[in-house]
Amino acid sequence: MKEYLKKPAAVNALLHCMVCSCLQRWTQAHLCDDSHVFFHRISISDARDSPVCRFVVATLVRVSLSSTSAYLECLSAGGESGCVCERGLPGSMKKNQSPAKAPAPAEVNMSDKEVSVQQLNELLSNGSGCYSLPTQHFNEVFPRIYVGNAFVAQNVMRLQRLGVTHILNAAEGNSFMHVNTNTEFYAGTGIAYHGMKANDTERFNLSAFFEEGADFIDKALTHKDGKGKVYVHCREGYSRSPTVVIAYLMLRHKMDVRTALTTVRHKREIGPNDGFLRQLCQLNERLAREGKLKTK
Repeated sequence: MKEYLKKPAAVNALLHCMVCSCLQRWTQAHLCDDSHVFFHRISISDARDSPVCRFVVATLVRVSLSSTSAYLECLSAGGESGCVCERGLPGSMKKNQSPAKAPAPAEVNMSDKEVSVQQLNELLSNGSGCYSLPTQHFNEVFPRIYVGNAFVAQNVMRLQRLGVTHILNAAEGNSFMHVNTNTEFYAGTGIAYHGMKANDTERFNLSAFFEEGADFIDKALTHKDGKGKVYVHCREGYSRSPTVVIAYLMLRHKMDVRTALTTVRHKREIGPNDGFLRQLCQLNERLAREGKLKTK
């Protein structure tokens, strides 16, 4: 891991170009329809903020996904300084295709309300510790609740064909890793809109939106005498939007965090960042203390 951080500046510059070029081609080929290309330019800072981009970078340069954010940060910072300095490697991302063999986790004696981020990650991955990216633009993860990406969110005709009555944008904004839609975007379509200005970083407090998101989903599902449908999305339908839906299932259906996460993961490949998982664990503890979770 330390070796790639100490490569000469010339090599880092070459990798910088390779990563940006490959990311452009990969995202255009895999995440966009020909009629609507989202990704015209991808910078290193853009890639650092994208779960999908970090996933691709890890594959391209053969580093673990837990190290990819630090790798991209070092590439960005090392262009003028000659040699990239060694830095602490945050464990912010863990979605690697070929993970190194890890020691068996120690047994943890925890009550139902004390769920760890590690336990949730184990539910998200397969038996080998590997994670998957979404294979579909969207999936119905719970009756009349869809989780998906920005492409479908910006395709009004497709939303109408699905019968969507409400849109919850968990990534409102105009940067590369946000989705620049608003109430005006859906004016005249019959689709109600609600936006959350959320970032996909471990430090972002997404839990501040949990109740707000649950209220909007409730409102959507009761629309048209209980026939409404809600499309919950972020940029990729991988981290922010599934986290909001998991919180909804906990708050309104009294599911514990493991049941709620498994319910969504069973229908769609997801990978909330560790900060969001930690916030879901904290919500689980609070609801358990208040007696608001179903007892087994």
